Amino acid sequence: MNDGDSVARVLRRPAALAPEDSVERAANLLRHTGAELAPVTDRRGVLLGVVGSGDLRSVLSIPDVSAASRSPVATVMRPPDQALRRSATVGEARQALAGSRDPVLFVLDERGRVIGAVVWTDLLSAEPASARPLHVGGMATPWGVYLHSGLARGGVGDLSLLASGAVLGLLFAVSYGLVGAAAYGLQRAAGWPLYDLWGAAAVAPGAGGLAWLALQAAALPVFLVLLRALPLSGYHAAEHQTVHALERGEPLHPEVVGRMPRVHARCGTNLLAGAIVFAGVLQASVGAGLTGFGATEGALLGAAGALFTWRSMGAWLQRYFTTRPPTPKQLAAGIAAGRDLERDYGSAFARRPTLVRRLWAAGLPQTAGGAAAGLGAAIWAGQLLFGLGS
Repeated sequence: MNDGDSVARVLRRPAALAPEDSVERAANLLRHTGAELAPVTDRRGVLLGVVGSGDLRSVLSIPDVSAASRSPVATVMRPPDQALRRSATVGEARQALAGSRDPVLFVLDERGRVIGAVVWTDLLSAEPASARPLHVGGMATPWGVYLHSGLARGGVGDLSLLASGAVLGLLFAVSYGLVGAAAYGLQRAAGWPLYDLWGAAAVAPGAGGLAWLALQAAALPVFLVLLRALPLSGYHAAEHQTVHALERGEPLHPEVVGRMPRVHARCGTNLLAGAIVFAGVLQASVGAGLTGFGATEGALLGAAGALFTWRSMGAWLQRYFTTRPPTPKQLAAGIAAGRDLERDYGSAFARRPTLVRRLWAAGLPQTAGGAAAGLGAAIWAGQLLFGLGS
């Protein structure tokens, strides 16, 4: 960032106070936002004064601190030491901060309205700071990375989310079909009734029930192995690494983002891990008749197992199956999605946060629709080619 660059490139949005606000509100604002100085503005946003922690310290010397904390901010605010105009450069901002007793400079438009603030840390970075959400979600698709934060979105579009769901649905159907093909081959070669077990809706508890359960569950490791082999797992890693960088406030440079972990605590893989443990314990204890438990006891045992293992098992699945080290192209796709999200995040506040809009921004309807379409297409193709289910 050069001295001749516009200071508008590094502005942050300050939380403003009104002159009639209480001193207590000003203290809470500084405490919760971590700001060192807050602007006091009128209803039009015109700067009237500033309030900092040092200005509030005088309230402590008043005998009745409780009463003083209810007094208006106008009684403790003061004029800013300096202020900048919108047309100021980064070099002028550095010079002004060096000669100011205030740690924050507010930037005003031609009418004296506050349009932003700048602090020393904004001027030390090699690139301008951007407003970032505290929590970021995302999805990997066959053609790139999708990121979201409530209403803000970045990266690939809805068609890619649909395609991602379709790929996952088809991949699971193929995995299940491969297990059936292997069972059919073994039955033909060795005479074991594995294919009959695989096609059965359910079997009686016992050894047969255990074999049926193993056949039904075998599709999952096949699915995970196939998923790791696809580019989707590399994009998944790039998504996680970009999310880590955004949430940690790191610059979106390849060498920085590439150092971020591939495992993320909020990944949907963790939910998959919990579902696997729950279903496995429930089926083993009830369906396979291993414990003699009823459905209620089996469900409670499965829930307890999932509760204590879903995060650790989810992290293991992420590390070895659902992600793999991204290629430079995949990492670049994650970074591009992160920058898109930063740009959209600044305008997202003006949108109405309806539930439908938030769900759509999260990409859940698109991905679920694609998965249903992928599974449906696989079932239709299976029935057409092999007469399955007839």
